[in-house]
Parts: sequence; C-alpha cells; structure tokens
Amino acid sequence: MLHPIQTIKMISMENGKIKWFDPDRNYGFIERENGDADVFVHGDDVEAGTSLNTGDQVTFELKEGNGRPKAAKVHRA
Repeated sequence: MLHPIQTIKMISMENGKIKWFDPDRNYGFIERENGDADVFVHGDDVEAGTSLNTGDQVTFELKEGNGRPKAAKVHRA
C-alpha cells in the first residue's frame, strides 16, 4: 500500500519557552514568545545533545506538517 508523501514547509523562526516536556514520552509544548497558540515539540526535533526542561528559553523553526504547526530544530536560546 502506498502512503501519501507528507509535505512539511518552514513557516518561520521563533522564540519561546518550554511549557512542559516529558522525556519519558519524548514530547511537550512550547509557549510562543509572540503569544500565539502553543506549539507541539517532539524529541526527534530537538538538536542532538540538548535536553529540555520546563521554563527553558528556546529558539525553533516553526513548520507546518499535516496542517498543524510544530516546532523543529529546537535548541536552547
């Protein structure tokens, strides 16, 4: 069975802080500095060697995948 190709496009570069991140589940949310809706972040989108903790200031690319924004290339600011 063929699967549709998932298209992900970069929207912008943003700043925010980790609202919460669960290392056991490997995901969490970023509270955006501009006040827009929180953004989902998966551990696979965090730069290697970076651990995330609640309250950490981060910089990330905002990408759109499956019609919803998500964080990518996340690193501490």
